[in-house]
Amino acid sequence: MKKTILILFIAALLPISIFSQENSISKYAPFATPFAKVFSNFHSGLSEDNNSSAFQITRAYLGSYFTLSENFKFKVNFDIGNPSNSSKYERTAYVKNAYLNYHKGKLAVNFGLIGLIHTPVQEKSWGRRYIYQSFMNQYGFVSTADMGISMSYTFCEKLKFETIIFNGEGYKKLQADSTYVGAMGLTYKPLRDITIRFLYDRSFGSSQNQEASSIISGFIEYNYNNKFLMSAEYNLQNNNKFNKDQDLSGYSVYALYRIKNNIEFFGRFDQLNSNTVSGTDEPWNIKKNGRFFIAGIQFAPVKGVTIALNYQNWIPVDSEKNNEPRLYINFEYKF
Repeated sequence: MKKTILILFIAALLPISIFSQENSISKYAPFATPFAKVFSNFHSGLSEDNNSSAFQITRAYLGSYFTLSENFKFKVNFDIGNPSNSSKYERTAYVKNAYLNYHKGKLAVNFGLIGLIHTPVQEKSWGRRYIYQSFMNQYGFVSTADMGISMSYTFCEKLKFETIIFNGEGYKKLQADSTYVGAMGLTYKPLRDITIRFLYDRSFGSSQNQEASSIISGFIEYNYNNKFLMSAEYNLQNNNKFNKDQDLSGYSVYALYRIKNNIEFFGRFDQLNSNTVSGTDEPWNIKKNGRFFIAGIQFAPVKGVTIALNYQNWIPVDSEKNNEPRLYINFEYKF
């Protein structure tokens, strides 16, 4: 299996050695393009048992793109956020991205701590990562980044193919075993207003204590003249986190209506499900299963600043838990 991975690795890098020969001696002047992005909010619970309120900074990204030549660049991105575990620290910094990029014409290859190909199309369509993550990231189907190698090829304006091999642990953990995940994605635009995407991934090289995991994902978007947009996605994961027979599934529907270039209404509805494992009486993930609803208005007063007033409600499947309605004012500022 390791030989197979090595062969795939060499095959993915081969185009670089072929196409970059003409750039081996270059007078190109390297330059850096720094960037920063911050997500913050004020929120308040709207129910008797959940009426707390707080100001928060949920995420900060600091990094830079380094352009080395016409075809090579690399990216470093630090992710500063809440560790969301029992850590004694309120903020933890991670290296989220650190990768080399080669691009020439219709081909692009990334190697290192790279972004995964599973959610960027959906995330771009949703457009409000600073408020809520895309479905697969939000509910633990897959991480946003990992160590690996990816390749994309744009056949034409209507068709793009992507493939990736990565560790499977996410960007916050080191590779702890010989398990890898491979994925392929295809994005197709049959018409100017319609985008269709299909993705399949599967783990391989699993140890004896792990079950092979796989994801099937489908997505469709209708975008009318950047005035009205509606998208839907469905995701199914077998053996979540390599646990036998513990499957996750669900769908997400989101829409926006743009009043002006800088003002728009938006909404989203999620449904997360899990199966009932043989020998048990209820879904294995019932404590986290449920429905999520969000609706609001977004305003961009200046370039780089976005503000959204929105209502959110989590409706759990577990009858022992209550709904969690909240009112948010979210901010994103970036350069």
